[in-house]
Amino acid sequence: MGFFSRKSKKQDAAGKGNTPVSRPAEAPAPQPKTITVRLLGREGAGQSTLLQALAKHAGQQGAVRSLEDGYVLAWKGAEVCIRETHFSQLQEEPVPQAGLWYLVVGLDEGPVDLEEELVAAGRLPLRGVFMSKCDCADDDALVDLCRIETCSCLDNKGIRSDALIFIAGSAHAAAEGYGPGGISALEELLDDIIG
Repeated sequence: MGFFSRKSKKQDAAGKGNTPVSRPAEAPAPQPKTITVRLLGREGAGQSTLLQALAKHAGQQGAVRSLEDGYVLAWKGAEVCIRETHFSQLQEEPVPQAGLWYLVVGLDEGPVDLEEELVAAGRLPLRGVFMSKCDCADDDALVDLCRIETCSCLDNKGIRSDALIFIAGSAHAAAEGYGPGGISALEELLDDIIG
């Protein structure tokens, strides 16, 4: 071959020669919606077990990243940063921040003695109540009673319980893969978070 390269007839006709063809730039991939959530409760209410069960379940569906006090979960196209918070942390400065807060009430104790603690919770964007440990109940009437008592406690502190979602479940049952209120309650909670 010589010093000259031969142009194709198409290149000559278009007048482009050896000019590279430019392509339109690809649009960047949309960033997932990020939601920050705090699970609020007293020691032993079930926040830790609930967090672990959520991470295990979401991990089967997508990505999970551990944090010091929680997890970042991928759920139906959203990124959910979910952390455990105890009532005592609301007395600290600065108060932990989150877009959504869920109160976790263990069915074994109910809302007993939450009166003072709920004063601080009244300043938070409370979205719902997760009634944990429902696998301990032999009767649905006990779950209903816990809900009624929790509603009364919230209403007495100026938190409108009728504006909150109530989810009855068992993080332990979900983690172990048995019983009512296991996986379905976790999915209901995650769907409500991204809703």
